[in-house]
Amino acid sequence: MQTLERLELRWQERHFFTEQMALLLEAGISLTKALQLLANYSQRRRLQFLFQELEKSVMAGRALSTVLAKAPKSFSHLYLALIRVGEQSGQLPAVFHYLESLERTERERGEMIRKALRYPLTVFIVALGVLLFILTAIVPTFESIYRASGEPLPLLTQKVIDFSHFLFSSQLLYGITSLLILFWGMIRLYRAQGRFRYAFDRMVLEIPFLGSILQEGLIVRCAVVLHLMLQSGVTLVNAMKLFANSVENLYQKERLEAMIVDLSAGNSLHQSAIKSGLMSDVALTMISIGEVSGELEIIMGRIADYHSARLKGRIEGLIALIDPLSLLLIGALVGVMLIALYLPLFNIGAAL
Repeated sequence: MQTLERLELRWQERHFFTEQMALLLEAGISLTKALQLLANYSQRRRLQFLFQELEKSVMAGRALSTVLAKAPKSFSHLYLALIRVGEQSGQLPAVFHYLESLERTERERGEMIRKALRYPLTVFIVALGVLLFILTAIVPTFESIYRASGEPLPLLTQKVIDFSHFLFSSQLLYGITSLLILFWGMIRLYRAQGRFRYAFDRMVLEIPFLGSILQEGLIVRCAVVLHLMLQSGVTLVNAMKLFANSVENLYQKERLEAMIVDLSAGNSLHQSAIKSGLMSDVALTMISIGEVSGELEIIMGRIADYHSARLKGRIEGLIALIDPLSLLLIGALVGVMLIALYLPLFNIGAAL
């Protein structure tokens, strides 16, 4: 039996829900009427069930955010927090519009990265197949020829042959099993959200290109949320608390919570952001201007636009590096393999 607690919407379904709600509410249609229309005309079972449950609950006087909170597998804490803010401020149409835009933008970025990875991943799989064929079919043939000659083998050639033997030995099974156990253990430790998760999350932010992309993404999301919530009348401290609860990276979450403590103690957002180390110099300058001018909510919107463009540029820069680096790596592996196989022939020729 389907229940809201067990409901798990796909991204396309949640985006359709958000998009249609934004469209109907911005057109001036009431919340109950919008839910009724969507319940009647939705073709997908999960969405139809969701719209029907929402319609019944809202008609009974329950808040939309309260009902959506019963489906935690479909709606994040940030999503629910923004809906709640929209209800309290009377800006629910604008909130749905922002959520639709935010979800679509993040989806497009993910699709951009996935498309860029398809080609090098395909090339890598083909190259791996070729290397395995060389190691399991060609290297043993060369080995028998070189052994028959009685000449000592170069170190590189010997290592390649040893690796070929490893592929045929029972040690390979033990190695794969050990790696799987290690991988499983790391996943368990990561999900436990303890010291390992914290150290891993911090380490990820230090990785070139990837770390800067994750940092830019945090600034964009933070600026968008603060822009919307401050415009809706939510206090800065409460807005930061709602955003911090939605952040999954433990290191970034800890830094945000430290910012909240500073803000609660009466410090400015600019001072708190400097201590956190999470904001860029441009963002810090704009925040300072926003606080001095009393237009922080407007400035946060501009920060979101600026860093969104920077984030797109960083992703495109990473994508531009992936193809040549992957080809270079694969070419190097194949080259080393060929040199290792033919190096003894060169040595024999030189001796003659």
